Amino acid sequence: MNSLFLINKSELDFMSPSLQKVLPGTHPFYLGLESDGSAHGVFIFNSNAQEVTTGPAPHIVYRTLGGQLEFFFFPGPTPEQVIQQYEQVIGTPYLPAYWALGFQLCRYGYENLTAMQEAVARTMNAGIPLDVPFADIDYMDDYRDFSFDTNVVFLE
Repeated sequence: MNSLFLINKSELDFMSPSLQKVLPGTHPFYLGLESDGSAHGVFIFNSNAQEVTTGPAPHIVYRTLGGQLEFFFFPGPTPEQVIQQYEQVIGTPYLPAYWALGFQLCRYGYENLTAMQEAVARTMNAGIPLDVPFADIDYMDDYRDFSFDTNVVFLE
């Protein structure tokens, strides 16, 4: 038996007509394929923590700590149509920035810019593809979101 525990960190208002993008969150969605090639899908929209357990087919158990449950059923009948129907509810995925699609090197704990430059050099010298190096949370002011420590050692 397989089990997934899903926690949403933000409230998502997919039903708002003014929402033009998909916000981050957990989407407990499954696509079922039948032996004749037909398909269906189910999406359960809930902002509370959830656990999804699968067992021998056809067996799925959803558990949640509370919240308002909204069930969306997508009849298909083809897998492509199920995904199109699902995207009508949540919106289409956005294409991230071009650089974000490449090979990235990131970690927490670089002591200074020189240490980060050495990590980049080691990676490139080893023949490992690298498109974007970046520091993790070291640049933040006391690790607060949307902040920048003016005393950060990366400003050499």
